[in-house]
Amino acid sequence: MKIAIVGTAPSSRMQAPFDDKEWQIWACSPGIAENYQKFCDLPRFDAWFELHRFNEPALVEKLNDEGVAAYRTWMTQLAASGVKVVTQEQIDGGEAYPLDAITAEFGRYFTNTISYMIAYAIQAGATDIMLTGVDMAAIDEYGSQRPSCEYHLGIAQGRGINVTIPLVSDLLKCRRMYAFDPEDAYGAKCKARQAELSGRVNQAKHEMELFSRKHAS
Repeated sequence: MKIAIVGTAPSSRMQAPFDDKEWQIWACSPGIAENYQKFCDLPRFDAWFELHRFNEPALVEKLNDEGVAAYRTWMTQLAASGVKVVTQEQIDGGEAYPLDAITAEFGRYFTNTISYMIAYAIQAGATDIMLTGVDMAAIDEYGSQRPSCEYHLGIAQGRGINVTIPLVSDLLKCRRMYAFDPEDAYGAKCKARQAELSGRVNQAKHEMELFSRKHAS
């Protein structure tokens, strides 16, 4: 069973194997479902995950009560069309996320929807897991979320599951191999750029000072 989990990062979300029917495409809502219609424009998807509560204040604030009702109706229609719909609160034709079974096997280390989807895929018997549209690059937003994704990807690889991550994603990557890579090329580049900019700032300050002296006399 090959499963491609598609997030909402534009840099790689369209790299999923949509044309290869050997792969199941699993998609999820962006954040807390605002603009969900914008992110369901994938060529195809076989499953949709929405793991927030429908009465969650942030969700209601984003969509309002009428919008939440429309979102539930849309997911019900997805389920009726044959798409697997997995939610925290079961909807008609959908499936409630099996939290008890998942936590019994994997523990309670879940900080985002993607990590729940990875664990679900492992338990479902995936032989291959691909992540696209899941960059986890923004520290302020994903700094606390990325580790749990990497933890569950590690479990997948430890069980012999083939894991594929796009080059543009920060998942399972580091700037340098500690102790073995002699130089942090990216860090050296940043330091060089910082030195260059500092030199420009100092030069500008010097020229401003000369200008001020010239016009003060």
